[in-house]
Amino acid sequence: MHRDGHILLPPPTKPANNHLKRPKPTLFTAPQPEVIKNAGAYALTVERAERETSALWNEYIDRYHYLGYTPCPAHR
Repeated sequence: MHRDGHILLPPPTKPANNHLKRPKPTLFTAPQPEVIKNAGAYALTVERAERETSALWNEYIDRYHYLGYTPCPAHR
C-alpha cells in the first residue's frame, strides 16, 4: 500500500537484511538413495517445527522447494 501511494510510512530504522539470511547446507538434507516401499509401510507423524528444529526445516525448504527459502517475519 505504501508503494502504491495509499499510505505513508516512516523511513525504516534499520536496513532490511532478511534477504541475506540463508540456511547453511548440512549433510542432513543431502539427497538420499531412493526408498522403494509401499506408502502404507510407513507411519506418518506430523510435528510442529520448534526453534531447535526450524533451521533443519528451513534448510529442506531452501534445498528442495521450488520457491526456495525466504525468512518469515518476526513474531512480536
